[in-house]
Amino acid sequence: MAEIKNHDIIGIYDRMNRFIVEMNKAVSADVSDVISFDQARLASYLDAIDRLRIWIVAQPQQDFTESTEMVFTLEAEPDVVNVENESINDVIRMMTLARTDLINSQSARKPSGLDPADATRLTAFVEKIRTFLNEYIIPTVPLDLPQSSPMEGRTGAGKRGT
Repeated sequence: MAEIKNHDIIGIYDRMNRFIVEMNKAVSADVSDVISFDQARLASYLDAIDRLRIWIVAQPQQDFTESTEMVFTLEAEPDVVNVENESINDVIRMMTLARTDLINSQSARKPSGLDPADATRLTAFVEKIRTFLNEYIIPTVPLDLPQSSPMEGRTGAGKRGT
C-alpha cells in the first residue's frame, strides 16, 4: 500500500475514492443516460472537492516539529468495473487521474497543505470534469443506442445487485 506524509491529501484521496465508487454504482451506470439525479450528485462531489481544496489552501502553514516524518498508509483504491455508460467511465477515469496525480505530487511529501502548482492542477482536473458534465453529458445524453445497448462483454453491464 502506498504511503504519503500529507494528512490533508488523505482527506481528498478518501473522498475521491468514495465519489468514484458512487459513480461506478450510480443508477445511470448501466444505461446510456446520466439521469438528472446522478448529474446533481456528480456536481455536488466536484463542489465538495473544490471546497476542501479551498479550505486546505487557506490554512496557515503549520510547524510540524515532532510529526514531520510521520507517514500515513492510503486505503486501497476501490475496485471499479467498466460499466455500460461511457460517460460514467470517462468521469471515473478523470477522477482516477486526478487522485493519482495528487498522491504522487510534491505536496504529498509534506505534512500538510497544497503547493500552488498542485492546487492549480487539482482545480484543473475538477474543472475538466465539471465542463464535461455541463458541456457534454447534460446536452448530449441520453443517446439512442438500440443496436449496441446493452453492450455484451462489458464488465458490470447488467450485473447490478450481484
